[in-house]
This record gives sequence, structure tokens and C-alpha cells, in this order.
Amino acid sequence: MSFEMNKTQTVVCSLIADALFGKKHTYSGEIDWNAVHTEMCAQTVHGLVMDVLPGLPVPEELKKTWAAECLMVMRSGIRLRHEQGAFLRILENANIPYVVLKGTSAAMYYPNPLLRGMGDVDVYVPEHFHEEAARLLKETGYSMKENEHYKRHVQFFKNDTEFEVHRTFATINGPEEKAYIDGLIEACTNPEKALRVGSGESAFYAPETLVNGLVLLEHIGQHMRAGLGLRQIIDWMMFAKAHLGDGWGRFLGGCRRQPGGTVPEPRREPSLKDELEESEWISFSEMAQKAGLLSLAKAVTRMCVMYFGLEGDFGWCMDADEETAREILAYLFDSGNFGKKTMDVSRASVVSKRMKDKNVFAVLQLAGECNWKLYKRHRWLRPFAWIYQAFRYAGQMLRSRDGVRTLRKGAVEADRRERLMSRLEIYRGE
Repeated sequence: MSFEMNKTQTVVCSLIADALFGKKHTYSGEIDWNAVHTEMCAQTVHGLVMDVLPGLPVPEELKKTWAAECLMVMRSGIRLRHEQGAFLRILENANIPYVVLKGTSAAMYYPNPLLRGMGDVDVYVPEHFHEEAARLLKETGYSMKENEHYKRHVQFFKNDTEFEVHRTFATINGPEEKAYIDGLIEACTNPEKALRVGSGESAFYAPETLVNGLVLLEHIGQHMRAGLGLRQIIDWMMFAKAHLGDGWGRFLGGCRRQPGGTVPEPRREPSLKDELEESEWISFSEMAQKAGLLSLAKAVTRMCVMYFGLEGDFGWCMDADEETAREILAYLFDSGNFGKKTMDVSRASVVSKRMKDKNVFAVLQLAGECNWKLYKRHRWLRPFAWIYQAFRYAGQMLRSRDGVRTLRKGAVEADRRERLMSRLEIYRGE
């Protein structure tokens, strides 16, 4: 597939570069600013343009609406940080170790952290502290929801804010890769290894710098099937800008993979200062390799350099395939934030993939046990869970505008994503 951006998509990329890196694109010709605004809202990145919005040739009525939405993003961010602070103080007062994943741990790399759109709060807590944490949170007014078939995290709710307390985080690639990532995260729950971010009541512990980057990269991989959005890409891009564009490409980045391996062609001898500065990429690349995420890191960063104005010495990503980078971009614009733009097709593609991977009956049975509320109250209904799920899938397809067509499109989409993930050397390991 060869992807070419349309005018709206080109403007969205330029706006991101302007907002995050101070680029100064000129916007002329016919631009459908309503379409640009709709696309950025679908990707939940519309708040990023707050500082550049006054100088854009956007119709005044839309500009007022957009500016008000940017303020709402900021207010939402402030409120979430307040709720996050109250939640984390309960853990800290009980000496329960934790680190915050994504969210505010990603926002700190943005020029204005409050303009990064927020959803829920993800917190990693070591397994042996979960029971105590749940007890304390319920005692202080948090409602709890736990899915017996899904042990990755437990959900807590209070004041219209959702908190996910993770037992594990990694979900892609094999058991060794997942254990490696989760082990790094758990090690960061030691305050001596974590980063203390912020001050006062909003302060929190984030993963150590390079582990934080690995979490953001893993998060991209997790959404390669379920629905990848610009927000996940920008999180990684801002981390890479802060820590990985330090010049290693001057020595190794321009290399191409030869039959006998990668052969460096240094342009000059590195100084001791260079070696010290470049150690972050060396260390991170070793970590990404162990996590099975190195190809993904290179391809996504190459895409950011090509389309989103990422500057720095990122020679280490230049051996990534350009066509793969373009296909990731196409998937981004097709999908929207968490796949919301193509929900029916995404659901159908996941079903198609599962049917290929496993016994059809086993897939239906497991999904039925997870989704059938009546079964959860009456366990004797277990043998009929697969029947419930079969009818549930049929109903979902029938309720879509064109169920059969959607199912076929989902199968094509599933195949496309699997080929892309294969090139990126990642696969769903759950």
C-alpha cells in the first residue's frame, strides 16, 4: 500500500509540528478547517494548538469554539491531576509503592503538559500490595470493578475519574519480553529508582527515564490492533525528542543492514563528551531489543521525522523502511483515538483474527463468559456461554450499517494489521 495524505491530514501534521516544535508553516489555499478540527478532535489532540490558534486563518466562529475546547482540555487536566494526587496520597500514606504510567508521566515531555488530553489514570502497584490498596481505596470512597477473566488491572472510580491499578502492563510479544518490561516497571516502584515529578500535592512517582520511554513504546504496540491514535505517537515523539535525539546517528545511524549485519561507517571520531551524551540511545536500544520493540521504535520515530517535524540527530532510525512508516501513518488517520473512527470494522477485525488463531468454539466460549452478565450471576449457565456470544457477535454485525460488508472489511483490516505488525516484529501476546 502506498499512502498519500490528503489536504486535511497534511494540515494536521503541520499544526502538530507548529504547536510542539515551534515550526511556522504557512497555511494558504483552500483548507477545510472544520475537517481539520474534526480530525484533531477524533484524535484527542485538538488542545495542543492553543498557543498557535490565534495566528491561524481559521474562521472566527470555529476559532472561538476551538479556543474554548482548549481551555476545557486544560481544566480537565487540572482536575485530573487533583484527583490523581488524592488517589496517590492514599497509597503513599500507607507506604504502598507505585509508579504512574502514561498520562501525566508522558505529559511532562510536552511544552505545556496541561494541553495533553487526558483519559483515565494508570498506576502500577506490585502484586503483593494489591489487596491492601483495594481495601484502603474502598474505605475512602472509591468504587471497585474487577473482571475475573482479566487480571491485568483493577478499576476504581471516584468523582467521574477512572483509575486502573495494574498488576501487569506488557501485553505484546512473548513471555520473556513481557516479563522483562514488567520487571523493569516493578523495579521503578522503588522510590530510589523512580522519578519524582512535580511538587506539592500534585507530585507523583514516574518510571525511571528510559523505562518510561519503553512503557510509551509498548503502549503503541498494544494499540496496533485495537486502534492506534496520534496521542500515543506524540507521547513517544516527545520522549524521543527529550532523550534519544542526541547525535548517535552521526556514527551509526546512517548504516544499512547488510547480509553480514550492520556495518558502521563513522564520519568522524566521537569525543568522550559525545559518548557520554549518546549513552541514552545505546542503553535504550539494548532495552528495546530485549523487549522486542526495537523495530517499532525505529519505524515510529522515522515516521515522526518524516511527517511531524521531529528534529534532532535521529540517524539511528533512518534504516527503518519508509513504506512501513507511511503505513503506520495511514493506520493512524484511519483509526482515530483508540479506534473510535472505525469501531465496527475494528471489532470485526479482532473477531476475524481470533477466529483464525484459535478454535472457534473456544473463542466464543471465553468471550461469552466475559460478556454474559446473566452467567456471572448463575454459573450453571456456563455451557451455554458460547451460544450467547455467537448471537452477540451476530447482533453487533446486524446493528452496524452493513453487517456482512463490515465483517468482510474487518477481515481485510485484520490481515493488513497482521502484516504491518509482522514487519514491525511485534505480535499480540495475550
